[in-house]
Amino acid sequence: MNTAVEDGLITANPCRVKGGGSASTRKTVLPPTDEELADIINHIAPSYAALVVLAANGGLRFGEATELRRKDLTEHDAVVRVSVSRAVVHTQAQGFVVGRPKSEAGTRKIGIFGVDAQLVKDHLAIYTGRFGESLLFPASDGVRHLAQSSFFKEWNRTRAAAGRPDMPFHALRHYAGTRYAQAGATPRETMARLGHSSMNAAMRYQHAGNRDDDIAARMARR
Repeated sequence: MNTAVEDGLITANPCRVKGGGSASTRKTVLPPTDEELADIINHIAPSYAALVVLAANGGLRFGEATELRRKDLTEHDAVVRVSVSRAVVHTQAQGFVVGRPKSEAGTRKIGIFGVDAQLVKDHLAIYTGRFGESLLFPASDGVRHLAQSSFFKEWNRTRAAAGRPDMPFHALRHYAGTRYAQAGATPRETMARLGHSSMNAAMRYQHAGNRDDDIAARMARR
């Protein structure tokens, strides 16, 4: 309705519920530590390790990652480029439905570097079909989309083994936002990587982390 006012379609916003423009799940999401993430990657089924990396390093949503196809990734010497332009959701009425990402900002290109890039390359060589339309993370038949219920059986086992039975898969996206900002990204750059269309949304994905001693030491040296 605020947009309608800005566009001149209406003269005033009739929605005047205090705080009505702010969404909150009232849930505290605690991202994994570096050690917990390493445990998850080591314990999860090898065919899903790259899915964890794309969520924790690239910040992809589950529906964005499970709609990725071979044509969406390009390999270079030290980097894998990922083009995110679609997402899949499952509905009871229609089954799997492929559409645009959650927001316009969700269409983006990201780079994966270092050991994470190598892990993704290994996945492409071992688990992904040769054709451009081949899904990176298909269901057990190798053709259909991966259902959350099927993946979460493995995820529940893995997060328990890593000592984080409380952690939702979406916490990996929070990890991505936090670590990317700590690496020196500006808020706008973090928004672009995660595909956020608002600063408020981006800030919800940045956590304090455990760098207090490191930051305090830098301050002391100054």
